[in-house]
Amino acid sequence: MSISKAKREEAAYRCYLQGRESFENGDITAAIDLFLQSLALDVHFKTYACLYDCYLQLGKHEQAAELTKIMETQQ
Repeated sequence: MSISKAKREEAAYRCYLQGRESFENGDITAAIDLFLQSLALDVHFKTYACLYDCYLQLGKHEQAAELTKIMETQQ
């Protein structure tokens, strides 16, 4: 049985919001995990942008650059 699109989007949004909260609280590693979970459920430009910010915050410029390429194809 597969999960409905609406349920996936809802779960993705919850992960996104939890990721934003983790980021704002300085837990960048948790934020990355949550943003990746969100993207696994539903691809969204804002989630990529937040993940990009996380990688920059940690000095992971190569990962951030890869996300830039992905975000350019999403627009």
